[in-house]
Amino acid sequence: MTNLSTHTLMMAIQAMDAKTKNLAQEIDNAVDPELSDLEEEILAFSKAQMELKKAYLERQQESDNLPPYEELVDNN
Repeated sequence: MTNLSTHTLMMAIQAMDAKTKNLAQEIDNAVDPELSDLEEEILAFSKAQMELKKAYLERQQESDNLPPYEELVDNN
């Protein structure tokens, strides 16, 4: 696996969070033919988001100056 910097990992987490929230809004406003594609897309992004969270939590154990994961994501 490629070694990402902590900064890049944090930025990826924030980008994935924003993307999944955007997709969730699109699903709420979608018409039936679009729904299946959007649901597949949000599933793929959610899986990637979980992998990034796991990587971040592992990185966090190696460092005492990283913010909690929850502070990286917008919980609104």
